[in-house]
Amino acid sequence: MDNWVTVDIIKTYDYLCDSLKDRYCRLLLLTGNSVKKTDMLSCLWPQKCQVIHVGQALSALLLEKAKKQRTKSVSDFFSEMLVEDTVLRFTDIEILFSHELNINPLKLFTGLARNRMVIVNWPGVFDFSRNKLKYSEPEYSDFFCEDMTDDILFLDESGRNSLNKTTGRS
Repeated sequence: MDNWVTVDIIKTYDYLCDSLKDRYCRLLLLTGNSVKKTDMLSCLWPQKCQVIHVGQALSALLLEKAKKQRTKSVSDFFSEMLVEDTVLRFTDIEILFSHELNINPLKLFTGLARNRMVIVNWPGVFDFSRNKLKYSEPEYSDFFCEDMTDDILFLDESGRNSLNKTTGRS
């Protein structure tokens, strides 16, 4: 285990995952955009667990579609996962922020999380001072910023989480 991924982060992750079972929205976002988050994921997600690499799967699918069909193709791609009764883990979701797809990734994952546990490697940050989830910067077309609600759980690479937004790791 890497020295910065503490036992507290692992325990917090396990606790958040356990608490998802009793919620209407069973969505957990793993936020942060530093290189260290890769180490965090390797500690939190077991080697054998199924992880869906969205960018890889969707880009191949969307290349075959006309631009007008792409948004529906994304919806169909995620609808196919509704039959699964398991924990869904997503990573490499940057393609979903493409302006031409006209998709709200947060709403997409929230919808999936109504019937199963969904854990997403969110490639952006949680702005604790404003209670906003962000991806990219305002000057870019893929910029995304939305208010977070208490329905959605998160764990930041800093160790801050939905349970205690003000506590970082020591």
